[in-house]
Amino acid sequence: MRLIALFLIFAGSVYGQSAPSCSCTNTSSDPTLEGGNGDPLRWHSVKHLYMPAEPNSPAWFCFERRVENKSDATVTDILWSVAGFERDEIPKQDSRCDATPLEGEELPHPKGPLNYGAGTKFYPTSVYAPKGGFQQAAGTVSKPTSTPELNSLIEITDPATGKPARIAFRSSVVPSGEDNRFRYEVTSSAAEKLLVFWYVPLTPEFKSLEMSGKIPLTAAPGVPVQRAARSSDPVGWTAASVRIADVNGRWLGTGIASVYCSLKGEVEPLPDAASRTRKP
Repeated sequence: MRLIALFLIFAGSVYGQSAPSCSCTNTSSDPTLEGGNGDPLRWHSVKHLYMPAEPNSPAWFCFERRVENKSDATVTDILWSVAGFERDEIPKQDSRCDATPLEGEELPHPKGPLNYGAGTKFYPTSVYAPKGGFQQAAGTVSKPTSTPELNSLIEITDPATGKPARIAFRSSVVPSGEDNRFRYEVTSSAAEKLLVFWYVPLTPEFKSLEMSGKIPLTAAPGVPVQRAARSSDPVGWTAASVRIADVNGRWLGTGIASVYCSLKGEVEPLPDAASRTRKP
C-alpha cells in the first residue's frame, strides 16, 4: 500500500457536474412503500434509478426513507434499523428524510419495525433496500462493479432553529497513474457548526485522513469540508455509517452515506445504542 498525497481544503465543490443525483423527492416510478397511522408517525420508502446496470454490473439505486410526524407534539428516539435511519427527534408536523445511492436491490423487500418514544411503540414496515439490506451494506467493504460519484443526504433537526438541516455527502474515486484518487466532501445547511462522524473504513495509511467514528469533521454552515488521498490499494465500497452531533456532543441523528475506500479497510462499529438515546 502507498499513500502518495493527502490534503484538507475548505472550498467550493471540485466534483464533476455530470454526477447522478440522490435527493429526497418523495416520488418514484415504482410504488411507494408506506404506512403508519399518523398518530403520531407515517413512514415512506421509495427508490430511483441512480446508475443503470452495465454488463456484469448491477444498477445503483437512490434509496429514500422518510418519517413524518403528523402529531402536535415532538416525537423522540426514532429508530428504523431496517432502513438505516435513526433520529433524536422529529418536531410536530414535520418530517426527516435520508437518501443514499447503493448498489443492487434486495428482494423481497426487507421488513422490520420503526420504533419511537422511550417505550416499546413501533410500526411494522417494509423498505426498498440494497442487496443484503442496509445493515449488511453498512457492515462490509465490497468491490464495486462500477464507480459513479456517490451523493448521499441526511436530514437532522437543526439544534439552533428546530427546522430541518441537510447534511450532504460526496465520495468519488478516479484512477491516477498507478494509483487511485479518493475524494470526500461534507456540506451542512445547519445554522451553526456540527460534528459529523463519517465511519469511512480505514487502513493504517488512510487514518491520516483524520475522519472516522472517533474523529469528527467540523461542518460550518454552507462551507464544504473536503478531504482526499491517493492510494495504490484496490477500490472498495461500503454504506458507511454517519453520526451527527452538535458542537457540545449532543447526538442528533445516525444514518448512512455511501463511500469509496480501500478494499482492505475495516468497518468501525457504531457506539452502543444507549449512548445515542435522548437523555432525560
